[in-house]
Amino acid sequence: MKTRVDKHWFVIACCALALTAVLSSPAITVRLRDGTPLVGEVVAKDDTNLVLKTVTGTQTIAWRNVSPDTLKALHPDLYARLKAQAEQRARDKAEQERQREDELRAQGMVKVDGKWLPKAEATVKLLRRVSIKVSTRETSKVTSSRTDFNTTYSRQKGTSLKCQGEITVELTGLDPKATHELAIKAVHYRRGVNADYSEPRPLVKTEPLTGNSEYTVVATTPEYDRTRTVYVSSYSGASRTETGYETEGYDISISLDGTLIYEQKKGQPVQVHHVEKR
Repeated sequence: MKTRVDKHWFVIACCALALTAVLSSPAITVRLRDGTPLVGEVVAKDDTNLVLKTVTGTQTIAWRNVSPDTLKALHPDLYARLKAQAEQRARDKAEQERQREDELRAQGMVKVDGKWLPKAEATVKLLRRVSIKVSTRETSKVTSSRTDFNTTYSRQKGTSLKCQGEITVELTGLDPKATHELAIKAVHYRRGVNADYSEPRPLVKTEPLTGNSEYTVVATTPEYDRTRTVYVSSYSGASRTETGYETEGYDISISLDGTLIYEQKKGQPVQVHHVEKR
């Protein structure tokens, strides 16, 4: 009889302890996705919902409606699984986007400002951001100097020069992340000094452009000779003669990525296509 009573009181004591544990379980703050806080005790939870006992009653809250920090604190296993699923979806989406972009590039499309365009249309749109300035000049350097005679009444000095023509192309507004190709094709007209004949000489220069938005490219002609002679006489004064060649002008054609953007014929006005002239 005594053993039965002891067992009875043991069961009652266990129930009391369990009830005390439930009643004394600490209150927590559950924060919803919209920032609203709920204070209460967790009654139950599964992979779908959280049951919370609050002062106003028991509430069933879907995990999708609580903040990530609350989900991580109250159900770390579910949080880890959902995070892994989200990361996998992001990787899958990125791979699908990469495959789509590869397909569009294979079709000849070009992405400009987040929009895919046919290559010809994209090229024109990108070129509108570019400006160009073209200038020409002739340079010379002395290679030798000599005095043919020097007397009390006269002297003659000759100077030999090596000359070159230069075409300078300045570009601004290029995409520094892209690789471009600049092509300069020209005909350099050089004529004999004090003569009526002219010699056209072709000039071609191509240059890759990458990493910057502004470039200066210089194309030079082959060297040509010029001789300058100065004669000074006490009786007749000074005279100067030159022989050799000098620059008469250019035909210039400039393309960027295969598209003609600048052209000028000797003695004719400049024509600019798609880009701005500076």
